[in-house]
Amino acid sequence: MLFWKKFSKKTLTEFNFENLENNGLIYLHDYIPKMNEATNDDDAMMSFYFYQENQSKTYKGAKNIILKNENMDFKKVMKSIKNRTSNVTKEEQNDEALFLIKYFLENKFFVTDLSNIIDCPQYFLYTKMFEEKPIDIAEMGLHYSDMGIIYHDVFNRLLKECYNKFGFNIYKQDISQYKKIIEAAIENLILESKINDYCDDFEIASIKQELNIKINIFIEKELQRAEDENYLYIPSYFEEPFYDYSIYNHNGINIKLSGRIDRIDLHYSDSSYKKIDGIRIIDYKRKIYNPLSTKKMEEERLQHSQLMFYLDYLTNDNKIKFGRDNISIAYIGYDNLNNKNEDYYSACDDTEILMNCLDELKSDFTPIFDKISKGIIDYNPSKEVCDKCPKNSQCPKAISTSID
Repeated sequence: MLFWKKFSKKTLTEFNFENLENNGLIYLHDYIPKMNEATNDDDAMMSFYFYQENQSKTYKGAKNIILKNENMDFKKVMKSIKNRTSNVTKEEQNDEALFLIKYFLENKFFVTDLSNIIDCPQYFLYTKMFEEKPIDIAEMGLHYSDMGIIYHDVFNRLLKECYNKFGFNIYKQDISQYKKIIEAAIENLILESKINDYCDDFEIASIKQELNIKINIFIEKELQRAEDENYLYIPSYFEEPFYDYSIYNHNGINIKLSGRIDRIDLHYSDSSYKKIDGIRIIDYKRKIYNPLSTKKMEEERLQHSQLMFYLDYLTNDNKIKFGRDNISIAYIGYDNLNNKNEDYYSACDDTEILMNCLDELKSDFTPIFDKISKGIIDYNPSKEVCDKCPKNSQCPKAISTSID
């Protein structure tokens, strides 16, 4: 084994973590053959690195190839391997399916998980197999996702306070009334959150200023839309949680959804506010990338699966009672609020189309779980999903890759 000591000097400099990560190789070890199964010099080189802990078992089969390539061009090896497509064996795919089934049995399953698995089952698998622990927020500063949580909180604090104070006249007050509530909501949020732990005074002042500008624009737009809608939609539920909603129970797999709905508006039949004849489900987004389109809703329903599953839950649960005459789903994008070229609000309010989409919903995901229970994990590649997948560099079906 003396040759390994000599050989490892080069691997330590060329095959360091940063090199592997930057070249998209960090996850490739699952599909690189063991050394005694290597059929070419590149595979032998990479397998010797990845499987060095088992080298005693495969030493004889690889020794001559490795020695012969002691001066191999490592960058060339990386380039040749990182773009390869792998042929996944049936045995490997069964193992991956068992991993998912075990995951379903041992973990909470959220609506975003279901959206991801519908987007591409392989993408969902890889995100769970190679899930990274989040970095401590105090070490990395305020992330845009944390600003999203802040916006959710301020929106809901504002509307809750207005609803508690004004009731059904929530949208019929002078603008000055809302400005006072907005200022108080922002101040209370800053005091109660952990922002002070990792932001200095200047950053906190900037956050307050940004929130004040956008939340004031938000309430102005809400007031105008409420007037256009004859004040019949009333914000009534905020951050509404649900747990263990069963959507699939077959072949030993019982998928129970959990989640939290950002906001639910109740729709009243008239200004007497006595009869609830519908709902609007609202999801707050940083940016509206896929606007809702009534004309394309059935065709694009999977792109909006998160809202659709919220609707599926609410129409089958009796906690919130409502009629079916006015059903709507909508996005509110807080980054769109001060952009004149983009709308902050996108909705589909065609009840018949939405209810038809619900009928088709289970036919979209039931076959996926049926196949997983049989050891089959399908691919459903798209540019958006493939670009963010941790295994896009060697996925045989990847449409595109973010690795140059």
